[in-house]
Amino acid sequence: MPGTSAMLLRRVHAVRAKLLRVALIHGLARLVVAAVLLVGGGMLLDWALNLPQEVRGLLCVGYVAVFVALIWQGILQPLMEQPDDDTVALMVEHGESGFRSRLIASLQLTRSDLPEGVSEDLVEKMVSDTEKMAKPIDFGRVVPMEAMFAALALSLVLAGAGGTLYKQATDGEVFLRRAFMGSDEYPFKTKLVLVPEDGVIAVARGEDVTIKAIARGERPSAGQVLVYFNEGSEDHEIRELPQVESSGDSATYQLMEKNVHQSFRYVVKVNDGRKEGSVVVRPRPKVAVLNCVEAFPEYTGKGEVKRNVRGQQIGSVLKGSTLKFAVEPSRAVKEAKMRVHYSDGTEDREVEAKIESGRDGKPGMILADLRADNERIVSVSFFMEAEDGILSMDEARFRLGVEPDGKPMVALSSPPDLLQVTSRAYPQIRFRVKDDFGLSKLELKYRIDDGVEKTIPVSLPPRSGEEYDRGGLDFDLDKLEEKPTEGSLIFYRLVATDNNKDTGPGVGISRVNRLEVVSAQVKELALIKRADRIIQRIKLTQGDQEKAREELAEILAALARIRDEQNPENRSPNPDN
Repeated sequence: MPGTSAMLLRRVHAVRAKLLRVALIHGLARLVVAAVLLVGGGMLLDWALNLPQEVRGLLCVGYVAVFVALIWQGILQPLMEQPDDDTVALMVEHGESGFRSRLIASLQLTRSDLPEGVSEDLVEKMVSDTEKMAKPIDFGRVVPMEAMFAALALSLVLAGAGGTLYKQATDGEVFLRRAFMGSDEYPFKTKLVLVPEDGVIAVARGEDVTIKAIARGERPSAGQVLVYFNEGSEDHEIRELPQVESSGDSATYQLMEKNVHQSFRYVVKVNDGRKEGSVVVRPRPKVAVLNCVEAFPEYTGKGEVKRNVRGQQIGSVLKGSTLKFAVEPSRAVKEAKMRVHYSDGTEDREVEAKIESGRDGKPGMILADLRADNERIVSVSFFMEAEDGILSMDEARFRLGVEPDGKPMVALSSPPDLLQVTSRAYPQIRFRVKDDFGLSKLELKYRIDDGVEKTIPVSLPPRSGEEYDRGGLDFDLDKLEEKPTEGSLIFYRLVATDNNKDTGPGVGISRVNRLEVVSAQVKELALIKRADRIIQRIKLTQGDQEKAREELAEILAALARIRDEQNPENRSPNPDN
């Protein structure tokens, strides 16, 4: 088998390499043309129309799709799908008709064993003749290059023109970044920033609203505000937006819209700068539901009791209690304070409140505690700032009265004032005691004539609710440190002290009664005279007789008691006497 011609193979491989170069240059040129036209066109549209980010995003997707298609078709495919030797040989024969199939036959017959009946000498002769014929011929002429040159020329022209425009354009870099989804703002000659930056202004119904913008760059003396009251409609009103301040490289433009009752959309225009915003009318926050728990002082033993708030009336609360408020606002709030109001014009006191966030669309809760330690407190109110900055106004005042813990009530029942007693008597003192939350001690205070007042502890009687059972004690004069003498007066009173350790203690004092110390003879004589008076006024009616018998029985018992008092061996205090 004759060997393959090395010269013919080199010539064929050279053609294939040229085909690849031409294809790659053509593909790159087309890619440059597409990039300049697409990206440049998108930048031009953005410059003319200030395209929104969504539109620029769609264009960017289109750019990428076209670039991927051109890279696949003009670069990747030529690299991966290069023609074989036979295909290139056929291409050369089509371009150079003088070969008349000799070129492809010379390659194919020398590549493998010869078929039967084919003379090896004849094949060698054909290869030799083909080589001689190929020497003066430029195989590269068969590669078409017109389309490549046209695309290359167009790409160079467009790239040059685009580069020149890009360099001369003031904001070329900005538009290029915007074309590929950059976050740059549109490069207006006048750059606007709204206050607040998002342009959303929340305002309470009936309040004035200020539309404010800060401009940089070209700053005319006034701009415009386009106000759109109807949602979805392009009908609008035009307001002049005057420049109110200028400093350095910026100017402030401001417009006040008074007594706003309706939400609206607005557009601020200063020179070529344009910004959109909206005014949202919302209700002021207020108290929707108020819950109050009164935590009584520890000494009362009552713990915590929920108050029944009727309208705006909390009612009377015990001084020293702590009121725990849980307020549900009408809207979600970011800040709240409880204001405490006084009856005498004292400046309102503010108490910090805790905010609990709501869930499932609920506005949350405002928690605040108030210690009711001042009787001049007459009401509380709640100041609130909503999450959008709207403040409460003319807050509802919830009225309350701080009542002090009342003093104990002490009343002497018997004996009567100026009762005559002997120096060895033990008169029984009867009394009634009442207090809301219990006593800590009960004392008998006494003095003899102008002497020093002294104290005798008294046991507390059993208690039923606020009242104690009627009590009594034997005032044994014979056991006093200072013995009373005949003719002296003993002044005595009961003093009750409650167990109020928070705002007290409260002290209740009975009236002052007196005991006149006399001799046993004088006391007996007085009793006998009293008995004589009773006998003298007895009438014949059965009722008078019964009453007289009772009084006489008392006198006889008193006489017996006097005799017992004078005899130390018989002295035995008896509460029933």
